[in-house]
Amino acid sequence: INNNTYYNKTLNPQNEIYYHDKYNGLMNMSSPLKFPIYISKGRLLYADQEIQDSLKVVREGKVILPDVETNEDIFDIEPLTGAVFMAQQNVQVNFLLAADDLIARNSDQFFPMFNSIARAKLSEAKIDELYGCLLYTSDAADDLLCVDLGGRRIIKKKTLCI
Repeated sequence: INNNTYYNKTLNPQNEIYYHDKYNGLMNMSSPLKFPIYISKGRLLYADQEIQDSLKVVREGKVILPDVETNEDIFDIEPLTGAVFMAQQNVQVNFLLAADDLIARNSDQFFPMFNSIARAKLSEAKIDELYGCLLYTSDAADDLLCVDLGGRRIIKKKTLCI
């Protein structure tokens, strides 16, 4: 899911048809489901700051904040061919408890119902079947300024470590 899919209609006018009126970082699923359900990245990553602040997760005395490393979608890509070897999508389903006069609350509150992490990884056999044998010539690359890989040339860059 693209990050702009989670924007409200002010930041992404195309989302007006999906009832994204108020919140950023949450995709409103209430209309089709007839229930106040919103989808987000894990731990409300990219949600408005006041929404993130309203839901504090504490584990072993430490506040766990949403972070890109664990809550963003991940793609492992082979650098020479651009082949995707692993993909992971992190989606959280949230329930909205809207502010009202009945219960003394002056702001909306989102409650995570569950988090789903979908992961797919290609096996070595499947990679060979789809992309053929990838040629790694690290020894040759160490000896030459460039290596010919079937018409491609890789220019070796030197990196300085300070």
